[in-house]
Amino acid sequence: GLGEAVKLINRIGIKNIEARIEELTDYLCEQLAGIGYVVTSPRNEKSKSGLVLFKHETRDSEEINNKLSSTENGQKPIWMSIRDGKMRACIHYYNNKEEIDELIDRLLGEDLRKGAEDRGFPYGCTKPEIERAISSTIEYCKKHSDANPDGVLHHMLKPIAEKKSKEIYRKLPEDEQKI
Repeated sequence: GLGEAVKLINRIGIKNIEARIEELTDYLCEQLAGIGYVVTSPRNEKSKSGLVLFKHETRDSEEINNKLSSTENGQKPIWMSIRDGKMRACIHYYNNKEEIDELIDRLLGEDLRKGAEDRGFPYGCTKPEIERAISSTIEYCKKHSDANPDGVLHHMLKPIAEKKSKEIYRKLPEDEQKI
């Protein structure tokens, strides 16, 4: 119970816990900035904490949060609260970089899906084709930090879309194939 929790904290040490939380929140903030999110919570030395408020430059936080907490794609939900139109991640010493990477991957994946929908993609691509392209895009962007995720996704989906367009074009009557 509570006594064991206090013993664990004392064994780890308050300074170590503080340093770990600061390391993880710094990492989270760097990763968020790298995919177009704005961190709005204070990041100066005196005000840093494990609570990180952030928002996307153009997308609604509530919509993003609903997608992250959904089990629709068979993924485990990521729970965050919304405060003043911003998402709030709560980082503690028991979290790890892999969990933060998972959050970043999911945020980037949702951004790519939304961007593809907004631009009228996928030109006949099936949902599994889009999901594979999004996964490949995320993996590529992890290895190439200067890559533009939207451009990479477009590059991955374009050959699929072109092939499908040609198939549709060939099925048209000959007089409709002329442009």
